[in-house]
Formats: sequence, C-alpha cells, structure tokens
Amino acid sequence: MDQPPGAATTAIVEAKRLGAAKTVQGIADALHGAAASWAQDSTPLSQLAAGAAEHLDALAVRLRDRRVAALIADAEALAQRRPGLFIAGAMALGFVLGRIVLAANAIRREHETREAA
Repeated sequence: MDQPPGAATTAIVEAKRLGAAKTVQGIADALHGAAASWAQDSTPLSQLAAGAAEHLDALAVRLRDRRVAALIADAEALAQRRPGLFIAGAMALGFVLGRIVLAANAIRREHETREAA
C-alpha cells in the first residue's frame, strides 16, 4: 500500500509535536510543584514560577491540540505582528533548549561513568 509523499515525515513530525507537548507539560507540572513549595515562604519567586507554569500549561495544550501547520502559521503571524518579541522568544527558547541538552549530556556521561565503574 503506497503512502502519499511526505506521509512518513508528517507522522514523525506529529509524533515529535506530541512528545514536545508531554515534555512541556512535565516542566509545567514541576514548576507548579516548586511554586507551591515556595509559596509557603511567601517569596516572589513562587509567583514567577506559578505564572511561568500557567504559560507552559497553555503551550502544552496548544502543542497537543493543534497540528504542526497551524503552529507554524501562528509563529509566522507572531513574527509579522511583533518581530522583536518573536526574536526574543526564539533566543530564550534556544537558550533553554541548549541548557536542557547540556544537562542531558552531563547526566548521560555521569550514568556511563557509573556503569563503567
């Protein structure tokens, strides 16, 4: 049975979209937990974490509920309406993703070192 051109690529991208939604939701859940524990000390950090968690919750829902084409259209519209915000967001996202990759590599190396010992 032949698939339409690009069907495999579309399936991979959609799977990555759902994986990203799950990851973002996990980060949001962790921030909610941190905000709740910090709220007991009445720190401004708890409010910041709670606000970030709410935004990440909304992002996770968008990623989960919308197709990749719609997400790309949203990004293009934002870049046209608010280019400064778009560039700042892209830079922040790149920084966060870079930190995640560095942390994941450090954890992997530590795990490999423990297995080798």
